[in-house]
Amino acid sequence: MLNLLICSLTGHAQQEQMEALEASYKKRYGLEKLEALNTLTQYYRKVNPRKSIKYGKLAVQLGEDIFSESDQLVPAEHEHPLAVAYLHLGKVMLDKERYYDAQLGFARSLELGKVLESDTTMTKAMVMLDSLYAVVDSTEIKQGLFSKTFGNLKIGKVFNTTVNDLGVQKEMKLAVSNENRGNLIKAIGHYEKAKSLLLNFPY
Repeated sequence: MLNLLICSLTGHAQQEQMEALEASYKKRYGLEKLEALNTLTQYYRKVNPRKSIKYGKLAVQLGEDIFSESDQLVPAEHEHPLAVAYLHLGKVMLDKERYYDAQLGFARSLELGKVLESDTTMTKAMVMLDSLYAVVDSTEIKQGLFSKTFGNLKIGKVFNTTVNDLGVQKEMKLAVSNENRGNLIKAIGHYEKAKSLLLNFPY
């Protein structure tokens, strides 16, 4: 697997290997290309986070295309490359304090692990979710998650207009309840549903 390159190479040789992979990944296809993008995402996480995010987004997009359009199989002894892609992207998002995006990546990786019954994938995703929850366990950051979800809306005006909308009220109560219990994945899901209702509300 290409990810093993990072463990076996050091210093200048590693840099040269990654530069060569950067120059050639576009010529690869399918799983081979996805593994190359995962390797680049992991390598550039500390070296160049902007590049890491770029390659991480390309990896999850390619992976979703591959596994939604075919019954592509992955050898049982290997981790699912799409789950790996979401995990790597989540890590760099966490480094950049983009907590909402980090949680989405870890949650998707965990979801894939459950579907595939992969203990390794589920364990890695849960470890990262625990790390994320430890970081966001503060009022300021939790408010940031809320702001991220509703960032493009004028909340005061919208809530004044929709105060009697039972659908919005229900989703908001469920979101707050889950957030207070520390279940941020479910909380964000309900916030997103409320956001969708608000965006489509005729005001």
